[in-house]
Amino acid sequence: MSDRWSLLACSAAFLLVATSGAQPLVIEDTVCDVDFPTCVGGTQGVRGARTVAVSPDGAHAYVATSLDDALLALSLDPLTGELAPVQSIFDTDAGIDGLDSARGVTVSPDGDHVYVAALVDSSLAAFSRSAATGMLTFVEAEFDGAGGVDGLAGAHAVTVSPDGDHVYVASRSESAVAAFERDAGTGAVTFLEAEFDNIAGVDGLDAAESVTVSPDGKHVYVAGEGDDAVAVFERETDSGEPDFGELSFVEAQFDGAGGVDGLEGAGWVAVSPDGDHVYVASERGSLGGIAGDDWIAVFERNAATGALTFVESHDESEFGTSTTGIFAFCTGVGNENSGVAVAPDGGHVYYTNPFFGTVASFDRNATTGALSLSGSICDLSFGADGIAGAIGITTSPDGRHLLTASSGFETVASLEQAIFVDGFESGNTSAWN
Repeated sequence: MSDRWSLLACSAAFLLVATSGAQPLVIEDTVCDVDFPTCVGGTQGVRGARTVAVSPDGAHAYVATSLDDALLALSLDPLTGELAPVQSIFDTDAGIDGLDSARGVTVSPDGDHVYVAALVDSSLAAFSRSAATGMLTFVEAEFDGAGGVDGLAGAHAVTVSPDGDHVYVASRSESAVAAFERDAGTGAVTFLEAEFDNIAGVDGLDAAESVTVSPDGKHVYVAGEGDDAVAVFERETDSGEPDFGELSFVEAQFDGAGGVDGLEGAGWVAVSPDGDHVYVASERGSLGGIAGDDWIAVFERNAATGALTFVESHDESEFGTSTTGIFAFCTGVGNENSGVAVAPDGGHVYYTNPFFGTVASFDRNATTGALSLSGSICDLSFGADGIAGAIGITTSPDGRHLLTASSGFETVASLEQAIFVDGFESGNTSAWN
């Protein structure tokens, strides 16, 4: 056997060994706010970074920042995960509105528009996007109580339906979810209706924190922090119906009811790409100085009705403390809820823990939805690595990169789940023998 083929055979064998066990998370790059004391080579508009969304082409990331009242655009290198500032848009800029305490951000499925939910402005702002440069242009903003719009008070999170026809906003102050029709050409939106907690039989929306739509577009899920719950709505998907895009309440799952656990302070919700399971991230719990230690709740989803069946939950105490386990010596900061994202292939589920500055990867059982810890990384240098206080988390469309937003240390970070381990994380083949 030639030396070349010996090397290939050894490499193949090593790859099988490396991928059979836990795959570590590694930080690829960070962007910090230039005004933060320890930031070197930063940019403007990162203060209070809370949520991050990646364009469908994987070329750009967009970050909502609540302290700068801004929307930050970054380029994302598809191979290295390197982040580079493209544009910072502030609520105080001429011709811009609807970004005061920007909390949620999403990109439309066609990649043409970016939408932002702002808590203080109680608004939904729309921007058009250049696919070539990633630059954004303000389109309009809708405000609670203006022009018949309702359900936007304390707007906190936003999502676009998979068909691109509708935009949904979860609003904390009004404990509501608002529905808008979207013009795919201009990006402008038109108010349709809103659902409110404890009105017309709706429940589970108290202090609505996040919202998502199932991949089939049939159902909308909202996490209600105040209710310790996740609410389920059916979405009208027939474009020929007059109520196209509107919502009908199905049910709500509550922490401590019917054996359900893991929903105390429910914060962020995600649906697996196959539509079979729903994952909720909750408060950091007693380890973070708050009563209860819920972190993760897992549900099976009925694709026909949208209803949920509890599968399992996990709390932080299962995985260690500030001196043991995956949280050992971690130095994150913040009292925000954890974030959750599911890999595009459905193989992994990722959770953040802002108090410990931790990002954890779980293997997902595609049949049951159950999770098992496969890797983690935490802040050991009080913000220098970019994940201390990480709240929002998302993945690139190809699943290669994770992106997190940290409000406590005003950073955005890109991470990768390493394929090569034992010193080969960098992929620098010049060092291989």
